[in-house]
Amino acid sequence: MTWAVAGKILTTEMQPAKTRATASSLAQTSNWTVNVVVALTTPLFLSKSPSGPYFMFGGFLLVTSLMCILWAPETLGKSLEDIDSVWHERVDRAKRLLCIEPEGREQGIRRQHGDIELASTA
Repeated sequence: MTWAVAGKILTTEMQPAKTRATASSLAQTSNWTVNVVVALTTPLFLSKSPSGPYFMFGGFLLVTSLMCILWAPETLGKSLEDIDSVWHERVDRAKRLLCIEPEGREQGIRRQHGDIELASTA
């Protein structure tokens, strides 16, 4: 099991259409960066402790798995629009928790499609 696959799935299938390209490129960049760090540091760790790196990387994998289980929404059988609304609900909930006024779902859609005049007259 590896984080690389989860990162690709999260960014390509579960991101809102508005952020999908940026999130995918950032995920690939971070994946490559982490792979380089792991490749360069593992021999150093193994020379100091034969089992230390395995426990450290296993701990990182455990934390990553828990984050995916707790915060990644279920998307089985859902359309991209349904997934998009799930992310908007999560962002609105987070904004409420942080005492930031969440933007209404309809208002956000109208801004995205450029019909602000309709939103202000309705």
